[in-house]
Amino acid sequence: MAGTGNGTPSAKRNDSNFLCGERPECQISSGVPRATGCVYNVADHPVFNWSIFMSAETNSVGQASAGSRVRNRLIALVAAVAAAGVIWLIGNAAGAALVVKQNGVTEITLAGALVSTLMAGLAGWGLLALLERFTTQDRKIWTYVAGAVLLLSLFPTVFADATNGTRVTLTAMHLAVGAVLILLFRRSAREA
Repeated sequence: MAGTGNGTPSAKRNDSNFLCGERPECQISSGVPRATGCVYNVADHPVFNWSIFMSAETNSVGQASAGSRVRNRLIALVAAVAAAGVIWLIGNAAGAALVVKQNGVTEITLAGALVSTLMAGLAGWGLLALLERFTTQDRKIWTYVAGAVLLLSLFPTVFADATNGTRVTLTAMHLAVGAVLILLFRRSAREA
């Protein structure tokens, strides 16, 4: 049964609000709540509040803790590696040769794509950690550097001596991995 806001329960149920009933001052006696203002949103109830699982742990000044930053960056690495793997599999299934002719013939294997993605992600993480240690503008500087690296990484994929399917697959892989790493690492960085 939901309240009307004036301290009396209403006959019509409002699915987003309900009488608290958990605090002593909100206990219902003879169908009338003891105190007004005891109606609250269902989303505020711990059972229904899923944001507690999605939010980062914070310390007393509102900064994400080191543990939550590490966890979020590990999630970013896994997501980037997964994105690279999925795009490689799609490109391979679509018939892209995934072979580049530079100083001989280089075949782009699934393992090579995954390891390259992991190494790029770890390098980005390392740079971000250094910036967090030595500057207060870590998020801003890291985002600019990562964006520049992503743009520079596209030139070899676009101008490579390869089939169009290979170029499209490699470009999509670079963009997806870059987007995941930039967005999630930036989100995990300290606030300025």
